Amino acid sequence: MSPRAFALHLAGLFALGDAAWSYSEAGSWSAAQPQCAGTSQSPIDIQTAQTTPGVKEDRLAYDYANYDAGRLYLVNDGHFFGANGHFGVLVLPDGRYNALQLRIHFPSEHTVDGRAALGELQIFHQREGASGNEGLAVVSILLAASQTGRHALAAGRPEHSFFRALGMDGSHPLPRVRKQVPNAGQVDLSAFARSLGGSYYHYQGSLTNPPCFEGIKWYVLADPAEFPSEGVSGVQSSLTESTGRPVQALNGREVVRYAAPRDGGACEDADSPVNVVSLAASTGRQRQLLNPSYSAASGAVMVNDGHSLQVVGDFGYVSLPDGLYDATHLRLLFPAEHQEDGRPRQGELQIVHRRRGCPANCTAAISILLDLPGRSGVPAGGNEAFFQSVGLPSSVELPPESKGTVLNGSVDLSAFQRQIAGSYYHY
Repeated sequence: MSPRAFALHLAGLFALGDAAWSYSEAGSWSAAQPQCAGTSQSPIDIQTAQTTPGVKEDRLAYDYANYDAGRLYLVNDGHFFGANGHFGVLVLPDGRYNALQLRIHFPSEHTVDGRAALGELQIFHQREGASGNEGLAVVSILLAASQTGRHALAAGRPEHSFFRALGMDGSHPLPRVRKQVPNAGQVDLSAFARSLGGSYYHYQGSLTNPPCFEGIKWYVLADPAEFPSEGVSGVQSSLTESTGRPVQALNGREVVRYAAPRDGGACEDADSPVNVVSLAASTGRQRQLLNPSYSAASGAVMVNDGHSLQVVGDFGYVSLPDGLYDATHLRLLFPAEHQEDGRPRQGELQIVHRRRGCPANCTAAISILLDLPGRSGVPAGGNEAFFQSVGLPSSVELPPESKGTVLNGSVDLSAFQRQIAGSYYHY
């Protein structure tokens, strides 16, 4: 079945103009559709303490970055929002799966430890060469309300650009029930690279509305994506009923959790941080200079996650032997996580990078240990302008825990050129 034919086939599942079923009557679906009483139904409540650890080699591999779905329409069928198009490819052990349909539910259908999310984006795929209802896989991304508003568009929040392109950020009128509107921009699923590169849960399930056919591979991502807070009320008021099926019994099915590697390296068997013992460190055969191309980032967003201050933006890139790594966010920690010869430092700046074109969570981190002078509160070494740009000591008001703020001016990592050009440890 061609991608276009499959999209048209699934368009019927949007029930555009068809009110033959309702989520409020989900308990009686099986009278007309016996499969809805099956033993492998979706959605489910994911009990994290009861999941089975997956082997580390089984990573989601996808290519959503180079696909422009082109002209498409956002459909409001009264139950959920949906769109058909060609959004990219998911690679699973049994083949390539084309991403051909989106569904957006408010609130989420899947729950985690009994808690529903604000919403859920479901990406429907079909395996190349499969037909009918065979060979289906769904990647599910739970949605959380943004804390930073539309300013995040200019500060490294690609999820906002995705929903803006669908007209769901409050800036465009949404379609009325059983109507559709054209997209407002390029719809690109690579906007969810952060969530896609993280941990996820996998189980065998079903379609969540009639005819409830089973045999669908579900992949529920553990890291929620942001939904623009300005669009929440409009989306919720545009739907005529609850947009999800109640969670179904697991009936002995296994839910497997695949954990993402930690930021800071590709070695999943090694934990960070470490105490670097200088006398025990091996000497590199040939010194490889770090030569990053960092640039000033305007409109960056600082978020206080309760553990560190994170600054999200486009800070440039660094070239490593296996490719180019984009600097996507910074972490400021007080005190430092890493130590050298057992000596604790007052602070640490971690520059987190992601490798271009990598389908998984390929990260590298450059860590700079900080010593803070007693009175000024600003790290020494000619970096004062950088720290003042991120609110240290007092140039901007620091955000409270779990909140974010847009930084005025630019954040420029080139202030650390002297430290980065010097000696370093690698593990």
